[in-house]
Amino acid sequence: MIGQFRNSRILFLLRAGLDAVWILLTVKQLPEAAGPRQGRRGVGTPLRLLVLGDSAAAGVGVDTQDQALAGRLLSELQSNYDVSWEVLAKSGATTRSCLQMIKKRDRCSFDAVVVSIGLNDVKNGVTMKDWRRNMQNLLQILREEYGNPNVYLSALPPVRELLALPPALRELLARRRDRFDIALQHLANETEQTSFIPFDFDFSQGDLASDRFHPGRKTYALWARIAAVELRRHH
Repeated sequence: MIGQFRNSRILFLLRAGLDAVWILLTVKQLPEAAGPRQGRRGVGTPLRLLVLGDSAAAGVGVDTQDQALAGRLLSELQSNYDVSWEVLAKSGATTRSCLQMIKKRDRCSFDAVVVSIGLNDVKNGVTMKDWRRNMQNLLQILREEYGNPNVYLSALPPVRELLALPPALRELLARRRDRFDIALQHLANETEQTSFIPFDFDFSQGDLASDRFHPGRKTYALWARIAAVELRRHH
């Protein structure tokens, strides 16, 4: 039984590695959104906001940060909150590298942290055990060293809608994505001051970027609207 598990694990990692190479070679490489990654906007209740994570958090798929998750979230919040905001994100980031980013950053306090991370762990073959440990460490550092903010964990992107991937690869990654997404919901439910942000809108109402892999303007706006609802519940 152990030998069978190891063999299947090796085969999966080999397949995941080949899939990652395929994605790298065939999916159009888009830049991160241009523009400032920190600032202050709005009037009302003070809110210190961090958007943390991978290419989606960095705004890949749109031209500017105003069109990306952070900018659209500010548009939703600025009439009621005086938002001091920052984006700390990088294309290709995994949960482990995101953890390293937050460890290297100068310490300060945030009220809310919106996290978009995990799909690169899925496609790179990271084990559920390692991913969960890194997520728990990330949440612990935010709690202990960044002012114990409310943390909002975004659902993993709906892989079946990512048209850049061929059907067989899309389904393989989608099944793995679903397992990680369920685990992410459980992690949010069992961790204090942590919420899960679902992609509970009809994805046909959104759009994809020109690479057919990352969100487009409409999708970022819909995502931000859901996140803003969650933030307003706690602040």
